[in-house]
Amino acid sequence: MKKRIVVLLTACLLLPLSACRNQGRQSNGTASVSATPASLVHVSEMQGQYGWNDGFYTSQNNHDGDYGNLMYIDYDSKKKVYLCNKAECQHKDDTCLSYIPVEGAQGLFVDAGKLYRLSNAYSDNGQSVAPGLFVSDLDGTNSRLLYQLDSGMSWLRDFVFGNGMLYADVMTMQAFEDEDGQGMLFSGDDSGSCLLAVDLSNGKAEIVLDLKDKKIIGAHEGNLILSESRGGRLLFSCYEPESQTETPIEDIALTSAVTVGEGRIYYVLPGESTLTALDILSGEISELRVVLPETPDYLAYRDGLILCMQWNGSVAIRAVEAASQTIHNIDLYLAGIEERIPVEVKAQWGDYFLIISGYRMENEYVDWAGVTQDYIDGEEFALIKKEDFLAGKPEYLRITE
Repeated sequence: MKKRIVVLLTACLLLPLSACRNQGRQSNGTASVSATPASLVHVSEMQGQYGWNDGFYTSQNNHDGDYGNLMYIDYDSKKKVYLCNKAECQHKDDTCLSYIPVEGAQGLFVDAGKLYRLSNAYSDNGQSVAPGLFVSDLDGTNSRLLYQLDSGMSWLRDFVFGNGMLYADVMTMQAFEDEDGQGMLFSGDDSGSCLLAVDLSNGKAEIVLDLKDKKIIGAHEGNLILSESRGGRLLFSCYEPESQTETPIEDIALTSAVTVGEGRIYYVLPGESTLTALDILSGEISELRVVLPETPDYLAYRDGLILCMQWNGSVAIRAVEAASQTIHNIDLYLAGIEERIPVEVKAQWGDYFLIISGYRMENEYVDWAGVTQDYIDGEEFALIKKEDFLAGKPEYLRITE
């Protein structure tokens, strides 16, 4: 199943840019043991991609089906490689270490020198394969199932990791056969959503919090930051894993324009265009000296930048520097497609951002529709200096394969 031209900008903008601290150097898909991050790291919106100090992990579909490969982008060499060390491997079947079911790919992260992969249930030749958490060495070797979710459960939305633990939003799914009886489909809602804590050293897990109507929106030091929709209001709270206690912070009007960064919750209220900062520890509220050209639909925090996205017929992205409160219009757009859509920021490496700068496009004739249809055959990655990103200068350092 080839990826059609559906660019999920809201999810892409919410990808993590926080890098684990004190990690070891990696090259050619092989990495040294790294230290556990001092603080919890938030990974958002069900993404199968993760950036850390020296590189970027992603899954990509290279085949006519629901399987693909784990890939690694090494920032130093600017190379994208298969997470496989087998000589002469074609990377096209399950004899390859990097070969995975991308249909169920849910998230990747690195902790204490190990690569972890979350996979949701998927169908393999009509048989349902249970969801689970896999662990391997950073080069993809020695992969094994660390924890398997109970039947009917699924990884949902965001997760947080660090200090040897995974805290994930999971929910109950219901399975039913597809129309031709060749596989299983799954559906679910937030009614069974809960917070699952998994010990990464031994795979032991327990449900620690009911997340009905709640979302993980970030992390601050050793705490999870949650939002809850209740009675037309959005309630923020802080969950401390060690004591398993949840403390209210503040409540505001219901809005989707919310992000967390450096001890603050940033938001824009409906119908307004002023950025507001809420201090997580003190509860102090202050307005930034920035008036946006429009009310943004979504926010994301990136290395001192608050990215504000408004999507109403066309896409506009502004970057606000949290320290100086300077606003920038991001004037960089994806190559390879006709739509005028800004580049997608994926990760941070020192003074550089890793971005998707464009797409490789192909087309095929669809017999049943009688038309030729375009599809995305691959993503083009590049590094760009943060200052060039803010200035809208396409001074890209291309990632090659």
